[in-house]
Amino acid sequence: MNFAADTAAGGLFAAFGVLAALHGRQTTGRGCHVDVSMLEALLSLTSCVPAWSETGARDPSWGGGFLSGAVPFYDCCATADGRRLNVAAIEPKFFTNLCAALGRSEAATWQGDAALWDELRAFFTEAFARQTQDKWVEQLSGKDVAVSPVRSFSEAFAAGRAAGLVQGVATVGPVPRMSGWGPVPGEVASQPGMHTRAVLADRWWSDEEIEWLLQSGTVATAAPPDV
Repeated sequence: MNFAADTAAGGLFAAFGVLAALHGRQTTGRGCHVDVSMLEALLSLTSCVPAWSETGARDPSWGGGFLSGAVPFYDCCATADGRRLNVAAIEPKFFTNLCAALGRSEAATWQGDAALWDELRAFFTEAFARQTQDKWVEQLSGKDVAVSPVRSFSEAFAAGRAAGLVQGVATVGPVPRMSGWGPVPGEVASQPGMHTRAVLADRWWSDEEIEWLLQSGTVATAAPPDV
């Protein structure tokens, strides 16, 4: 079996393809070529979109669909520090709780009236711009409002480590979790000079000799990258 994949993003489809190929080989005795394309995978996952459009539905691209920014209660809002919050208060209870948390309980009746959505969006925009992202996370914690911070990759993995979901720097899995098996954290990717001292010491250079090599510019060293 020959396996080719454009990118790791097609991993789910790759897994299904490999399992199907192995099952087919077991039952028929014939192998097959598995070619997983990220583009094909994405088109497959969104194949319902052109069908919707053909029936007259709105284009669900960003800003056009109910779940892609067209409504103010399912959107991203900027905070005072230039960061963003995910607002996903699409269910009435979340929306009601959010309006109350923002000090406008009367706005809870606006969700079903599209004529008021521009005013609602302006309200959310102005309200979330008053405080930093961290302050909003702290203020909305435990209020069941379906609002979460938009994190950077490093922040997301740091939060995952704090929750016990990530081992080491970025070792996650298995997904889904399986009893009796756990991930083994891999090494941090290195950069030139990270292991200069260790390599020289392993070759029996003394600390004094290594220091002389560094001071003379013969070799160089670098600190590990921030993680």
